[in-house]
Amino acid sequence: MSPYYVPEYVESTALQNTTMEGFVVVAGERLATEAFHYEVAPEVAPENAQPLALLTVEALPIDRMGPPNLEGLSLWPGSQVLGSYLLSKEGRALVKDKDVVELGCGVGLLGPVLLLAGARSVILTDFNPHSLMLAKQNMERNQSAVADALSRSGEKMGSFSVQHLDWCEWGSEGNTLDGTFDVALASDVVYKPEIRQGLETVLLALTDRNPSCTVMLVAPFRHSRSDAIGAQRDWLGGLSWSNPDPQTEKDSSEEQKRSGTGSRSPRRIDDSKLGPFKVEALTECGPWDCCDVDGYTGMESWQHLRVCKLSPLYGCDPQPHLFRLYRQGACIVPAKN
Repeated sequence: MSPYYVPEYVESTALQNTTMEGFVVVAGERLATEAFHYEVAPEVAPENAQPLALLTVEALPIDRMGPPNLEGLSLWPGSQVLGSYLLSKEGRALVKDKDVVELGCGVGLLGPVLLLAGARSVILTDFNPHSLMLAKQNMERNQSAVADALSRSGEKMGSFSVQHLDWCEWGSEGNTLDGTFDVALASDVVYKPEIRQGLETVLLALTDRNPSCTVMLVAPFRHSRSDAIGAQRDWLGGLSWSNPDPQTEKDSSEEQKRSGTGSRSPRRIDDSKLGPFKVEALTECGPWDCCDVDGYTGMESWQHLRVCKLSPLYGCDPQPHLFRLYRQGACIVPAKN
């Protein structure tokens, strides 16, 4: 590791917790950030075509997150996968002229992406004040690029704001959202039980206000000592009105492997465990093995959000799965994949 990236302790009490261009200071530790660059590809264009826009996002490198619980200050593949979907034809149709909220925005990559996709208003939320400061800086940094790109097609840029929100304190002062939303986004936020419980509370509250609100969820299911992949999948299955019995699903999968066929036995539905949402799996994106610091980062060449500077991903990051959730009983015609 270069000495430049070794955390430097800052004595000044005025800088104990702050965010400035080039670094963040958390509990007195000065942590260097990097600028990561993305180009937004036109809808249909050859590889060497002029990009629609160039975006720059400042973040902590994943391999140098510093003190614990600063995961939200880095760029993870899930937000890149969701950003690419939002810039596709289907994604633009979902958010164009709509009011959108992101739950757990991190450093705010999806803010400029949503504005480019035509969102009418964008609210980025997070519980971490450092994430919010970086998100605000990144939104402001990319305003000109977004406005210029939209002006070329005669469109105006929507509004955006950054707001504190702790899901686990939902409903308390300073931890709620005003109004209704057409789309709610959440990326890579289901890796802890308390986070999932808080997220479920917020999603139910937002879809209570507007049953037609569409939820887009990217969920890389991760192993951890306290919470394995199965618990994360079970949580998502528990949200679904067509929740399969986990053991039946496992038995069916094993039967499929033994038979060598591509078909599965019909799923048995446990009517006592039906959830409030229709959960639709759209795609699986990214490689299973993305821990090579000089290699692939989970972005395929066809995707609309291209990485210009590769971000090192340490630790084998599972494939981000992209899901679309609808509130049970909502009158919605899903967009074609």
